[in-house]
Amino acid sequence: MDDRFDMVPGSRFAVHHGEGNVTEGVFRGISALGGGVALVFELDDGTLRYVNHSSIEFMDRMGAPPAAEEPPSTIGNVYYG
Repeated sequence: MDDRFDMVPGSRFAVHHGEGNVTEGVFRGISALGGGVALVFELDDGTLRYVNHSSIEFMDRMGAPPAAEEPPSTIGNVYYG
């Protein structure tokens, strides 16, 4: 692990959500889910799992993204549209 705490696509997480359910996979992004927001994870078998943000109890970061997927630093470079 490094000293970065941002949640970037390519990072591996174990997500604990709803009555003891655990999803472990690679974070791919955020998506609309009905009237809310979901975090999208790619499971080891290639399935995309959408986890409703309001059902997440906690998340464990299992690993950083590979260096090739590491996005450039955008600190202080926020866009509001």
